[in-house]
Amino acid sequence: MKRVLSVFIALVIAFTTVAPGAVTVYAESSDAIVTDSNEIYEEQSEEESEEITNSASINSEGQEEQGTETSVEKPESENKLEETTQNQEYVSDRNHDQNSNSEYNEKEPASRPKEDDVIEVNEAETELVSQPAMNSLVEDAIVEGSDEGTGISWAISNTENGLTLTLASDSGELDTIPWDYDVLEQYFNQITCVEICSGVTTIGYNLLSGMESLSVVRLPDGLKEIRGYAFSNCSKISNIEIPNTVTTIGSYAFSDCEKLTDVSLSEGLISIENNAFYNCASIAELIIPKTVTNLGGEFIAGTKIQTIEIPASVEYADSALSGAMYLDRVEFSDGTIKIPSNLFGTDPGKYNYVKEIRVPEGVTTIGSYAFYNLDQLKNVTLPASLSQIEYCAFAESSMLESVTFTENDTYVRTDYAEEKTMPKFFGFA
Repeated sequence: MKRVLSVFIALVIAFTTVAPGAVTVYAESSDAIVTDSNEIYEEQSEEESEEITNSASINSEGQEEQGTETSVEKPESENKLEETTQNQEYVSDRNHDQNSNSEYNEKEPASRPKEDDVIEVNEAETELVSQPAMNSLVEDAIVEGSDEGTGISWAISNTENGLTLTLASDSGELDTIPWDYDVLEQYFNQITCVEICSGVTTIGYNLLSGMESLSVVRLPDGLKEIRGYAFSNCSKISNIEIPNTVTTIGSYAFSDCEKLTDVSLSEGLISIENNAFYNCASIAELIIPKTVTNLGGEFIAGTKIQTIEIPASVEYADSALSGAMYLDRVEFSDGTIKIPSNLFGTDPGKYNYVKEIRVPEGVTTIGSYAFYNLDQLKNVTLPASLSQIEYCAFAESSMLESVTFTENDTYVRTDYAEEKTMPKFFGFA
């Protein structure tokens, strides 16, 4: 018992002596312990890295695989940092590849262009921007332009006919000229010639009206319609040739063309509308084609035409010869069946000076008001074929002295003819 007790006392003394020193040493040398542990960790990492490298080398050569004991677990924060960096690099590389592919596809889908090819494409694009949208109409154009929306293009150049305006239209409709106001102001009244290209079917309303210096007009085959006022007030035009494809000349189309003397109308024309040649004071002769069915009101008023022949094809001619103050003789073509109604109009203020009318054999009817208000008409010869004179056909023709029939026994039915303008031998009561 005594022996056990002595041993216990010895242990207590030993503990109280050694323990404080041990604790002190631990506290003072904690940094060294940590440092030593880091060095140990780095040494272990180097050794393990060598082992991993050796293991990978052995695996690539088909040697024995190393166990999982050689792997090293890095701290979690370092693993996340590496994964984030790798992801960013991957995304960056992928975006770069996509951008490169996008640029490559936009430039050349078939094959990547060479440096010289890229320069040629850029030059071509520059030319397209600086030039009009449509091809040039003429060489050596002074100024030109076009409108992709309407398909109309124009060019101004110097030719043997002087300053020439050339016009074209992809659609056939030449309704307007798409030029800037500055061009319009500078060149409009200097243009002496207009050439309209083939393919144009319609010349629009008021298109060239008031072009003061215009003297030469060239119209294409295939043209179908010249609309109202298209060439009105072009005071220097001296002649015009209408292609045989034109079917309509619109109202006032050539009105006030003071120097227009020679007008050539071709077969195929159907309608000459109101005042088409109004106040063309130099026109002394006009031949109406045998295809015309409509003559508009006062279509030759203000001209110097003295004799005119109305074709048998004409069906409607309301006031057509009204205002033709120089007209003194009217003829109707062979084959005419009816004299159109209201041929000279009913306006008492419009004086007509016709002195002679020839009505050919074959005419069966004189329309109402056909020869109304012919103050200078004195003699009329009517054919044996005539069977009807409609209402007021000769009304207000106060100077009418005699009416001669080719056969004295011709019976003529009159509709409300006024006695004061009709001789009694016309057969009305």
